[in-house]
Amino acid sequence: MKNRLIILLLFISGFAFGQSVPNTNTFHLTDVTAIVGGNTLTQCFTNSVDGYFDPNYVGNKDRLSNFRNYSPFPSGKWVTAVVDGGYIYVSDDYGVTFYQLGTSQSWWGVDMNQTGKYQTAVVYGEYIYSSNDNGQSWVQRSVSKYWTGIAIDSTGRYQAAVTNDGYVYESSDSAVSWTSYLVGTSFRSIDISPSGKYQIIGGWSDYVYISTDYGSTWNQVMTTSGDWAVNVARNGSQYLAALNGSQIWVSTDGATWPHTVDPQPAGTYYWKTIDADNSGSFIVVGDANGYIWYGSMPSSLLYPSNSIAGDWSVTSGYNGSYMYAADYGGVIYISWDNGKTWSIEYNSTQNWSSIATN
Repeated sequence: MKNRLIILLLFISGFAFGQSVPNTNTFHLTDVTAIVGGNTLTQCFTNSVDGYFDPNYVGNKDRLSNFRNYSPFPSGKWVTAVVDGGYIYVSDDYGVTFYQLGTSQSWWGVDMNQTGKYQTAVVYGEYIYSSNDNGQSWVQRSVSKYWTGIAIDSTGRYQAAVTNDGYVYESSDSAVSWTSYLVGTSFRSIDISPSGKYQIIGGWSDYVYISTDYGSTWNQVMTTSGDWAVNVARNGSQYLAALNGSQIWVSTDGATWPHTVDPQPAGTYYWKTIDADNSGSFIVVGDANGYIWYGSMPSSLLYPSNSIAGDWSVTSGYNGSYMYAADYGGVIYISWDNGKTWSIEYNSTQNWSSIATN
């Protein structure tokens, strides 16, 4: 009875937020009390085998497994996109509606933490701007630089930004203060692990660099100079580096890069942005002169989606269910199936330069 009561309280508290359970499986009260007597909550919520659940349970284990993964901050709910020569646009309803904020500037990059509460955007040739209220208000931070990328950890505490002259700026207090490090010559992109400890920088006619100590020290890990889009997932056990006009490399330790993610069909593609869900299982890649691509790990294969040709910036939610793509000079698209199919979500033509979701 104690176990059932705890689950019931979790069930009620979860729905008090007014959100739905992932994967659209309908829940009933019996769904969260269908546990075999004698098994603990830990056993039931960390295992996906039928033996831990009532054999007569009609709904089967999947519904309770989905409830196990439920979050009061559903992935993909918050979406923020920025415009080169325009404004910040913030959505709190999965991209259905956007609110224009900020001033017209050359916004170059944006990112947010897992809940969407902490968001940071960078301006090329100006400042860093941060928000701690889900993008509703923004505060100018740091110094004026030619910022080219921004990344935030899952909590919002650790943040990192890069410039076109080879600097990385690190913050450990949610973007209030920043410390600079000269690492390379020119940077195009940066990503950060959920913990903030593991970080990866993609060069702009430069190399790929990795840090395993919250950005304090950096090591060059690629011998090829070029324009790189980068991603780190699985809390530092999966790195992706996409070279514009060439291949996408995969590493499990950041030091060796023995594998590639191979597009089907093979060809020359102009990789602009790359992202993955928190587990690293689902990959989405934006082509600067082509389509949105999707793939899954560890298959290491990449496929073109049903998107139109464009100049794509892409982002994945933490669980990969929701993905968004913004076309520079076009509109914003959404995918509900890990990047396989896309549809127009926000039909406003802008020079979208970056997009982020939680």
